[in-house]
Amino acid sequence: MACAILHLTTLLSLTLTLQLIIKSSLSDGMNVTCKQAMIDAMIESGGLDVEERIIEGAIKAVTTYLGSF
Repeated sequence: MACAILHLTTLLSLTLTLQLIIKSSLSDGMNVTCKQAMIDAMIESGGLDVEERIIEGAIKAVTTYLGSF
């Protein structure tokens, strides 16, 4: 999991990174408590909300632009 996050070959959004962590097995040496703490920290950071606002803003901008024709 760490290699997928630190050595990206494909860019991951914060949402996809969180999904990767949630779905990952604990075979990477991370215990259940640490994994949950990481998930909680990502959610509580507010980054997911920022990402969602950026996506919504982009959709609104494109919709407005296309509606101007």
